[in-house]
Amino acid sequence: MIKIKEKISLEKLTLISGFLYIFFLMRRGGDTKFIFALALMVISLFFIYKDKGRKIIENKGLYISGLLYFSLLTWSFSLNEITLDRITSYLGMGLYSVIFLLLGINLEIKEKYFKYIIPLISFFSLGSLYRGLQDIYLHSSKLSYYRISGKTYTTIYAGEIGIYFFIGLISIFIYKKWYLKLGYTLYTVITLVLVYFTKSRNAMLMIPLTIGVLLIIKYGKKGLLYFSLVLALAFGLVKYSSHISGFKRLSTISSVEKIKKDARYEIFKEGIQLGLKNPLTGVGFKEYNRKNLIETKVEKVSSFHNIYIETFATQGILNLLAYIIFIAFIFIKLLKKYFKDRDKKILLLWGY
Repeated sequence: MIKIKEKISLEKLTLISGFLYIFFLMRRGGDTKFIFALALMVISLFFIYKDKGRKIIENKGLYISGLLYFSLLTWSFSLNEITLDRITSYLGMGLYSVIFLLLGINLEIKEKYFKYIIPLISFFSLGSLYRGLQDIYLHSSKLSYYRISGKTYTTIYAGEIGIYFFIGLISIFIYKKWYLKLGYTLYTVITLVLVYFTKSRNAMLMIPLTIGVLLIIKYGKKGLLYFSLVLALAFGLVKYSSHISGFKRLSTISSVEKIKKDARYEIFKEGIQLGLKNPLTGVGFKEYNRKNLIETKVEKVSSFHNIYIETFATQGILNLLAYIIFIAFIFIKLLKKYFKDRDKKILLLWGY
């Protein structure tokens, strides 16, 4: 028994559970990933006890804002009829995101294992990249209007590929060996091609803007110049997108008049109006059920396609403010950690 305890440490349990969590998460393994998310949360409790809550004290602002949002989310959830769809949504929005993050901060592994995280995610992402390339091949005759989805929803897939794009881009600068640089250059090009064929306006705009922000973080005042150039490029892309095949969807946001004609504009406006009618509680905790769609002037929709409008319309202004404050604390924490570990570039992604 003693020998078993010597071989099984908290760090090893963290590594095994973390590996399996990432594996099932990126394979879209249904509810299996939640088992390992719960395992990681339980393990984190032992780290908290061992560390006497030091990280909780150091990150008290993050914990207070996170627990405030979680409490308000629970309150909003309790005001409505409890259904399976709502329970699933509540757990996804609260336990497996907010609480998982707050507890996960306390997990500890040796720095030598960090170098395996990006290659691991890159390897697991190959299936998603393959599905996208397969989608392009199968619908090659109608790519002028078809939006690839990688066997999921287009917007979700675009967001997923966008994350892989940044992992690939950062890896090009992190790794020194030529074959890794070459491999991640190819990886990044593939992700960029996939984003292009999703025709996602959010991804097409957020990629250059996020690159600009990263340049400011990396190069300081000089980064402002780079950011200005990226911003000008993004503006030009939007302004003349109607003349560029594959970017024509961006033309719908190239002017105020075109924005007002877009379906998203009406959906956003309807969400804000619903929130204003019920500013404290919203219209009720979101029903993630396509049989009970939200009626708008444009169409029936299952969501308002914007997390902030969605939160305001369905949970109220207090939940929205708590959510924004929580996100702000996460962003500040990442920035502080980055500047603290400036020479350890890999912690830019995994530096809680």
